[in-house]
Formats: sequence, C-alpha cells, structure tokens
Amino acid sequence: MKYVPVMPWVRSAGRNLVRDNVLYLGQSGTYVEFETSADEVEIVFVSDRTEGHPESLARAAVTVNGERRFSEKYQTETAVLCCDVRLGAGETKIRAELGTPGEEKTVRVVKLSEDALGLLGIVSLEVPADESIVPTKKPAAKVEIIGDSITCGFGNEGKIDVDVFTTATENALDAYSVRLAEMLGMDYELVSWSGIGVLSQYVPPQSAAPRHEILMGDYYLCQAARSEERINGEYPVWKKLSVFDKGLPAVNVSGKEQHDFSELPALIVIALGSNDASYTESDPQRTKVFYEAYSDFLDEVAERNPGVPILCALGTVNPLLAGTERKAVAAASLRHTDRKMAFVELPQQEPVDLGVLSHPNKKTHCAIAARLCEEARRLLYQ
Repeated sequence: MKYVPVMPWVRSAGRNLVRDNVLYLGQSGTYVEFETSADEVEIVFVSDRTEGHPESLARAAVTVNGERRFSEKYQTETAVLCCDVRLGAGETKIRAELGTPGEEKTVRVVKLSEDALGLLGIVSLEVPADESIVPTKKPAAKVEIIGDSITCGFGNEGKIDVDVFTTATENALDAYSVRLAEMLGMDYELVSWSGIGVLSQYVPPQSAAPRHEILMGDYYLCQAARSEERINGEYPVWKKLSVFDKGLPAVNVSGKEQHDFSELPALIVIALGSNDASYTESDPQRTKVFYEAYSDFLDEVAERNPGVPILCALGTVNPLLAGTERKAVAAASLRHTDRKMAFVELPQQEPVDLGVLSHPNKKTHCAIAARLCEEARRLLYQ
C-alpha cells in the first residue's frame, strides 16, 4: 500500500513545507512518524542539484521505536539507524527493514542535515499490500530551540584535523538540541543555520564589517526559507570552491512562507552569539550594537510566543558575549513579565572533544544537553 506523507497517514513535526503532496523536511531534525506492523517500508525521496558540491547533499535517516545503542567510538548513545542516506539530484528510492512482521513499530523518517544544505522531500511511503500505516499521537509539549551550527549538529560525527565537513558528519539526532528534548520528554522544533547570528554571521578575525546576508531576526519568521528557494528553483548556482569558503549564498526571505506561531511551545531555548562574537571581538561599540540586536530579537521571540519561558545560553565554543547576553536577558525579563526568562553560561568544550572545524563532538553535545536540561527544569518547575 502506497501513501503520501501527509495527514491523515503520518504525523509531521518541525518546520516543514508541503507542495503537491510532497513533504519537504525543512529544518534540522524535522521528521514524519507513523505506526505500522510491516517488516519494511519503501521510501521515495526527492532532492535538487548539488553540482560540484557533494558535501551539501541532504541527509536522511529512518529510526524504529526510538531504540538506542551504545557507541564505543563516542562513549555515548546514538540512535539506531536502519537506514542512513545522502540524496543526489532527482528521486532516490530506498527500502528500510523495520524488523519482525506483525509487531507494531513506531517509524520515524528524519532529516539529519540542515535547511541550508540540500533539499529533502518525501514523495511516498509504501508498505506491503496487506499492511497499513497510521500517524502517531502528538506529544503533549514541545521545546523550540533557536541556534546556529551547534544546534544543527554541524561536524559532530567527525574529528578536528582529520575530517572535512560534509553532511555525512552532521547529525541532528545527536545534537544537544534533540537530546535536550528527549531529556525533557518533549517533542522539538529547531530553527537553526550554520554561521548565523543576530548582528552578524561568522566573519574571519579582524573583519572591518559584519556579514548579514542572513540573520536570525528574519529567518526565524520563515518556515524554511532555503528549502523553499530550492523548491521554487530560486537557489543560485554556487561559484565557490567550497560551501564554507566564503559562506553560503544569501537567502531571500521576501515572500517566503511564514511560520504559524499559533501552536506555542512549552519552552524556548536560544543559543546564539558565537558567530556574532567573530565580528564584535572585544570592541565596546560593536558589543553595544550586538546588545541592541540581541535585545530586539528577544523581544521578537517573546511577542510571537506570549507567556512561554525563554532560556538563553552561550559559551561552549565562544563565550565572549556571555556577559552581554546575561544583561540583555535580565533587562528583557523586566519588559516581559508574563513569563520566566533566564541565561546560562555553558562550560567551554575540551580540546580533546572537538569535531569538524572545532565544533562540538557527540560527547560534548551530551554535556550541553545535560546542563541545559538542569536549567530548563529549574525554569519550568521551580
């Protein structure tokens, strides 16, 4: 039996897009989920061109029953993936084995890579003719996590000075963001983009000007702006040797599908500032401008999500702006008295626990998630 990946056949979560019954998984970690007693499922994916940039291929995985296993390599748990695939242009058909036929299973098809890299659409799901699929129940609560490459899981499956970045080393399931949601017993919705900030994207040291082709203030309002560009054929052909040579091409957020903020999360986590710090460095004037931009973004998030507690965090990669953010959060809490707001400075990562391009590896992501979970529970329940 063949199904299109939309209700009433599956439940989807996160910021996705639907066009002509094709479900495009937009943000990191977005997924579709269903229950079935089938022993296998055939999935037809669709993606777009990536000429000359194989590092940017969209990456998807299939998990069954949310099982976990121990991984000696990283000394932590990792999701059991019965399928893990990176997609080329056009349609890709895969068959995932689900286990014993006749036993009920929860199957999740999840995007491991981020909105910035590679289009990931699901065209159809097919199980044997005598089997069927039904959507899973919606969780009672979700956490929204707003961040940058760390939130995406950039490079967490690689090692510094050994691996180069590709989407094969980016796994949202093992990012602190998804792990935090699991620790809290909540669903999740990520809004994240590698290199993003509120004042500036990442810039090289001693840069004279900020980069603001894409900033979180605009991106946050969209459902999945880059995926939508790709669907519409608006995405530019890259001229660079590497997608990270001078940064990703700018995103045009004008006219893009806006996110529906009517379904409020139980908690919002904001983890931004590492990329902004590459521009501000220790310059007092630039730091002041960052304070204003960060404060404006806090106001935007608060106004879009009335009454929702907000936990802000910084420190794992670059803690330079932690003090500035702490002050901004304290001031914002006086303006938004309808909710609790807090800031937590995260411990810096250890040099032995670095992934690709000095990003956190899986071990560090687990530590971040544990620290945030502690603060989140305090904010929510005390």
